[in-house]
Amino acid sequence: MPLDDRLGTNIWVAPTADGKRRQITEFWEKRTFIACRISWSSDGKCVFAAVGEGDADIVQMDGLLN
Repeated sequence: MPLDDRLGTNIWVAPTADGKRRQITEFWEKRTFIACRISWSSDGKCVFAAVGEGDADIVQMDGLLN
């Protein structure tokens, strides 16, 4: 499951046996997001995720329509 924490999103797993969550990625201080769905291999050993990095700013632009 992707969980939004601190600056971005990390991936966590939760076994069905006990439900105890465990973080499996650590993107540190990078603003990271999951770009699309997460998938896993049929043997359960690998997780696949398309990730992206980014920052966003809000900008006000005046005087464009006169």
